[in-house]
Amino acid sequence: MGYSRDRAARNPDMSSRLSAGSDRLATAIAAALHSSTTRHSREDALRDARGLLPLVEGLLLQLARRDIDPNEAPMAITRFVALTFNR
Repeated sequence: MGYSRDRAARNPDMSSRLSAGSDRLATAIAAALHSSTTRHSREDALRDARGLLPLVEGLLLQLARRDIDPNEAPMAITRFVALTFNR
């Protein structure tokens, strides 16, 4: 039986593993942001990635539960990024 996020939050080992996964995901998002524009320093890209992380993790959860069509997830991220960075 898999862990829910709630159970994982109360389990120090699982919580640590989830945090490490989130850190790796934020680093990957930051690398993509930094390489896609010269306007973002590495620090800015990491800050922005941490802002995008809840959206990405939420979409991953919705995809896992099949609450969202897999074709909709990239569009949701693209729209959010466009709104955020084209102000």
